[in-house]
Parts: sequence; structure tokens; C-alpha cells
Amino acid sequence: MANLSTCNEKYNGLSDVDGNMYFLVGFITYIVFTSFVSIVGNILCAVAILRPTRTVRGRLRKRLPKSRYIFIFNLAITDAMGGLLYPVQFIIGDSVVDVPGLSTGITSSLTILAIAAERFNKIVLEKTYQNSRSERMRSIGCCVILWSLPFVCLISIYTYDPDLHKFVFFFVGPVCVIFVMFSIAFLYTSIILTIRLHEQNKIHKFGSRKFNKMKLVLRAYGVILLVYVVCWLLWAVESIRICITRYLTVSITEERCLEGTTLLYVALGLGLMNSAINPVIYWKTLPDIRWGIRQIYYVFLEGMFGKCCKLENGSSDVAACTNSTTSHPATIGSSTL
Repeated sequence: MANLSTCNEKYNGLSDVDGNMYFLVGFITYIVFTSFVSIVGNILCAVAILRPTRTVRGRLRKRLPKSRYIFIFNLAITDAMGGLLYPVQFIIGDSVVDVPGLSTGITSSLTILAIAAERFNKIVLEKTYQNSRSERMRSIGCCVILWSLPFVCLISIYTYDPDLHKFVFFFVGPVCVIFVMFSIAFLYTSIILTIRLHEQNKIHKFGSRKFNKMKLVLRAYGVILLVYVVCWLLWAVESIRICITRYLTVSITEERCLEGTTLLYVALGLGLMNSAINPVIYWKTLPDIRWGIRQIYYVFLEGMFGKCCKLENGSSDVAACTNSTTSHPATIGSSTL
């Protein structure tokens, strides 16, 4: 296998980022800030999804979220993990976090695809499960596969040749991203056509209230997927271009060079912004997560100051506020999670 860790004279210095200290310092600062926002925001959303629910009698009851939120939880964890690992990769360079970092990125893309597939099964195929717990366990099992499969494959590749992780980054990863983009475009086109052509049948089957809630969730997921495409498409295209021009078209007898360009770093920064934007999308488009975050905020205030700000019903006591939320359409007690 040709060595990827060094560049021959033909390609040496092709990275226009080398020596540009202002750009590198600015980029690293941006990555650290974006990663911090991503970690805090996604962990907050993950906790909001897994928060205990309060019954009508005021007792706390833990339960698994519905399948669609299981995938959102998985996406939030991958984004938070990426925010933790990516700065280390950029600042330190080649290190032990290369495999976990690449694996986390691929898992995040596959989770995006799983979200679209879950909506496709629900709306187009009308696939339902008699036992909701069985549906949740299937979703959890799918998430376990999404984490383990890329990690095992990358560990095997890294064990065979440590330099191959660069090829994965510049070619396999971008190809995976583009595949996910085309797949979710097909799935969501099918979903939208199904809703438009068979809206009355769907309303009759699911009921008006449940069908409107499905459309609300569908719009929210559509925003998540659209932002994913906008943020990562440029990086995927530029990475494949670099791999083709500096690796695949170079004679096997020569040393091949895979080095990033300024455009690649800018595109990568745009892609990493996706992880920081996702929690904002969850907050704006998913009422259940928004209400869960509010509950966490009020509990935090109670722990810090022994009181909380007044809620919509005018109560200033956190316990009373929480108990009274059972009548709210998006509250803990009636949450659709």
C-alpha cells in the first residue's frame, strides 16, 4: 500500500493552509467554540428526551421514549461525541481518536438515514407494531448496530494499515454522506407524494389529531435533514475531488498525498456547524423536547436558588409547576415521547 503519511515533491506544499497561521488559529478557535456549543446543546437535548415523566398523581415514572425520539437521542449523542473528538483530531493530528472520530461521523450520517427510514415505514408502508415496547427495542437495536458496525470496520482497516484512515476520511466518508443524501431525498419524496395523494385515507386510518402530529414531526425532521445536506454537501464533494486528483489518478509506484485545502477546511467548518445547529432545530420544531428543556431549566433554578421563575400558569413552585403540567398539551404527563 502506498504511503499516505508523506507527500512527494510533486504534491508537497499543495495544501494552501500550511504556514497560514492566521487561518489555522482562527479555524481552531472556531472549532473549539462550535464543539463546546454542540456538546452542551446536544447533551441538554438528550437529557430532555430521557427525563422522567410525571404521572397524574405526581409520581415520577421512567419510560423509554418513542422510536422517533430514540433516533433523535442517538443523533444528539453522536453530535456531542463529535464535538468532543473533532477538536482533538484537528489540534493534535493523527492520534488514537482518529478511529472513534471517523466512526462517530459515519454513525451520525447513518442515523440521519434511519430517521428518514423510520418516517417512511410509518407513513408510506404504514408499518405498525402491536407492542410499542417491541418497536422501541427494535429502534435501540438499530442504534447499537449503527454504532458498532462502523467502529468494527474502521478498527479492522486501521489495524491492517494505519494510513488508510486518510483514505476513509477523503473518500469512504464522503461517499457515505452522498449516499445518505440521495437515500433521504428518495424517502422524503415518497413520503411527501404519499401524503399529498392519500391524505384523506391517512386521516381515516390514523385519525385527524395523530395525522397532524405526524405531519408536524415530519416537518421537523425535514428541517434536520435539509440542514444536514446543506452543511455537508460541499465537504463531501471537495473531499472526493482531492482523493481523485491526488490519490486515485496517481501511479501506484508514486507516493500519494492527501492534504486538505482551504476550501476543504471551510467546508468542514460548515459541516461541524450542523452539530451545533441541531439542538436549536429540536427546540424550535419539537414541542416535547422544548418543554423538557424548560423543565430542566426550572429544576436547575430550584437547585441553585431554591425557587424558579413563574411558568405559564403563574406558579412559582417547581414541584407545583411540574404537577400542573399534566394538563398542558406538550407537558411531561402528556408528552408524545
